[in-house]
Amino acid sequence: MNRTSRSLFLREMVVWRRDWLSFLIRTLIQPALFLLVFGVLIPSLTSGFSGGRAGVEDQMLLVMGPGLVANAAFAQSMLCAAMPLMMELSYTREIESRTGLPVGPMTLASVKVTAAAVQGFVAAACVDLLFAVFAWEFSVDLPLGWIGVIPIWIASFPVCLCGSACGLLLGSIINAKSLGSVFSALMLPISMLGCVYFPWSLISGRSLWRIVVLFNPQTYASEFVRHWFRFGDGLDPSFCFMVIFLLGILLGLLGFRSFKARL
Repeated sequence: MNRTSRSLFLREMVVWRRDWLSFLIRTLIQPALFLLVFGVLIPSLTSGFSGGRAGVEDQMLLVMGPGLVANAAFAQSMLCAAMPLMMELSYTREIESRTGLPVGPMTLASVKVTAAAVQGFVAAACVDLLFAVFAWEFSVDLPLGWIGVIPIWIASFPVCLCGSACGLLLGSIINAKSLGSVFSALMLPISMLGCVYFPWSLISGRSLWRIVVLFNPQTYASEFVRHWFRFGDGLDPSFCFMVIFLLGILLGLLGFRSFKARL
């Protein structure tokens, strides 16, 4: 990374730092509510009505925690790349002030993708720590203990790069006027049909649903991070990584092509 690229990257970080409070609220509020309601309250009610089923709360938290980390890594990276880019290409045209610099479109796109991936990584780390706090609060034993947050952070970074590459593509092809409707129709299926709240092995016997979720990149991200957490026997982690890697390259190339066409 040359000096100009570093300056552009630092600019992205400064802009993001000014909005850190809303970023944390946007990142943590949904996972916190899901862990509390679906990981603790509903399983405890279910176990109470069924005469007491030990370990239900533990299983739900252990399934949902890594899935929510993967969802934060992919979704936040995608949003952090797509939303500012839509505004810069449509309304503010701030991107024009950077096209005059002695750097090419490839450098600008790379900086956007890298900065968004870093933000997604921070989001995943925050959700991971939130999950560890919930596990400690409700006396759930983590498979790797508190040290287990480190491998999950490592596993989430390729997911962040794939998500930011997807965000580059979406930010380049979607008009800012359609921002609300597009992301409302996009984000819910990504999370609900992406093995975030359930492992893929749970639906392995239902052929149609099993095929549908495999078209969702979030599925591979969730299963990949869940494997690093040493939970479940779902999709092969090397296969998930290969899909994430190849999909990230494909989306990055398509995103760069669309980004270059919009400049």
